[in-house]
Order: sequence, then C-alpha cells, then structure tokens
Amino acid sequence: MEKLTILLVEDDLGLLDAMSETLEMVGYSTVRASNGREGLEALSQLRPDLIISDIVMPEMDGYAFHQEVVSRPELVTIPFIFLTGKSDQADVHRGLREGVDVYLTKPFDVDDLLVHVQNRLTRFAAVRRQLLRQLEELQNQVVTMFSHELRTPLAFIQGYTDLLAESPGSMPPDEVRLFLEGIQHGSCRLHRLVENLLALVYLDTEVSAREFERFSTKEAHLGRLVQTVVAGHERAAAARGLRLQAELDDAMPSVRIANDHIICALSHLLENAIKFTSGSDKTIMVRTYGSGGRAYIEIQDEGIGISANDMLVVFERFRQIDRGKQEQAGLGIGLAIARGLARINGGDIRVVSEPGRGSTFTLWLPSVAPSS
Repeated sequence: MEKLTILLVEDDLGLLDAMSETLEMVGYSTVRASNGREGLEALSQLRPDLIISDIVMPEMDGYAFHQEVVSRPELVTIPFIFLTGKSDQADVHRGLREGVDVYLTKPFDVDDLLVHVQNRLTRFAAVRRQLLRQLEELQNQVVTMFSHELRTPLAFIQGYTDLLAESPGSMPPDEVRLFLEGIQHGSCRLHRLVENLLALVYLDTEVSAREFERFSTKEAHLGRLVQTVVAGHERAAAARGLRLQAELDDAMPSVRIANDHIICALSHLLENAIKFTSGSDKTIMVRTYGSGGRAYIEIQDEGIGISANDMLVVFERFRQIDRGKQEQAGLGIGLAIARGLARINGGDIRVVSEPGRGSTFTLWLPSVAPSS
C-alpha cells in the first residue's frame, strides 16, 4: 500500500526531527516545514493525509497557517493536529473558537503522538468513505433524473410527430389538435429543463452579480410583482383542485431588486407548493408584509411537509424528497435556484415545516430608504 503522508510544521528542529523519525519508523512518509509559510509552500506541491502544526512559530504562526488551509476548498478536508504547551490554555480556547478540536500537548511521548495520528487518520478515512457513498448515491440519482427528465418530453415529441407523419393530410382535426398538444407539452417540459440548468450556470458565474447591478430597480412595486406571479399560477393550482389566495400589504417597504430574479424565485416557490399539495379544499396562501427593515413574501401550503432531516438538504441541488415514493417532475433544483436568486438580491429564503401539515417558505429582501 502507498504510504500515508504527514506534513509536519514546527520551528523546533530537534522536535521536528524526532517526530519525523518516529512517524517514518512506523510506516508514514513525512514532509517538513519550519513555519506556516513554508507549510503553505509544501501544500502547493502535495496533498498530505494529515497536518501536524505548532502554534508559536516565526513568519506565520499556527493560527494563520490553519486559517489559510481551511480557506482553500482543496485543502479544507485535511485533518489537522495542533501542538501546544501545557500552560497555553489560552491557545487551546482560541483554537476551539476557530474550529480546531485536536491538540497534542508538549512535551509528549511517542505513544501519544502515534495515538493522535492514528485516531485522526482513522476518523478521516471513515468520513471520506461516507462522503464517497453519499456522492455515489447522488450521482446515481442525478443520472436517473436526467435520463427520465430528458427522455419523457422527447418521447412525447417523437411519438406524436411519428403519428402525424404516418397520416399526413388524412387525420381528423381533433386528433391533429390532440397530437399537437402532446408535442407542445413535451417541448415546454424540455424547455423548462434547459432554462433551469442555464439558471444554475448563471448563478455560478459573475454574470448574475453584474446583471443585478445593471437591472436592479430601487423602490420596485413588490406587491404588483407578487400579484403577477400568483395570477400566472392560478390555472396550475386549479388543475389540482387547490385554492391560490393572496393577502398583500399595501404598506410594503421599498426594496432594490432585479424584477426578473424575484419573479423567477417566487415562481419556483409556488410551483413547489402546488406540486407537493394534493387533495381538494386545500389552500396555498401568499402573504406580503414588512418588518424590521425587511420586506417578506410568505408562501404557505397544506402539503406533505418536510421532515427535520430533509430540512437540512431541502435547498441543495438535485435533491428530491421521497422521489422513490411519488412521481416528481423536475431535477430537484428549483429551490436551489430560488435561494440563489434571493441572495443575489441581498435577501434569503427560510422554511418552517411539519410533516403532514404543510410548509411555509418565506423570501425576505432588505428594505431601502424611499427616494425623497
């Protein structure tokens, strides 16, 4: 097996030699650095399996080094052990506040060093295995969703097109209309899929921030915007036997938003509420109000609700709750898009929910002082 590599960062050269010799004797490979800056230079050339760093060092101390490491996505998962003196409890407390949870107190014996190293490597290996399992499950889910979401609308389009091609000019008008509606349904669903994927690309680039600065409007008519979105979803709600109602506050505070962003975000929230609410005599309520320097848009449904565990991932991309138990169109990216757009506009989305009782998604935006 390939040797595990440990980066040692310590300005006491005697201790550095002793740690290196001890670890190499039991089968580890070590790389040495005498301060945090040298440690970062080493990290530009390799990805160690573990880092052991002193705190008090010249040029760059252990805290600054640790902050640099955890600030870099490619390094943040590397397990980290701090070395500290027996009397340096203030260092320990500071480290705990900054997220460091493992210390090796100097002076230490060989067994202490090896136990700490083995424990961190074992724990990291277990976490890594779990993450890889979760990644594999997510990849399988995404592949399944993409396959379904691409093939279903294409099947509509291709199937009805083939039927029309078989009997050109001789098919009754009612059948032609039916087939054209099928083609339209498939093309609309495919168009929606493409638009959502492009929205993710948009959110991941600087284009979104630049366009907010370019197209945002101060003192936007938020109530009118909400009315437009609600009206656009009334037919979809009625088709599922749902009531869609709005309670709009006429005294909403002024906001600075890109109208298209908020229209898109609210559309995703309403579509989500309609999708997960079924049964007659149920209501989806949309409310607006202002409070504490913010404007709020609240969408409350009487749907299936969200469990506490699922609440932790409800805004993640390609996440669909209980997809195996119920048919769901889409890729599970609507809520991620909605939150991303809200944040570009300086706001966010929060959710409260109870399984079997429904969910309330609230989009908030910071208010601005009205123009004189």
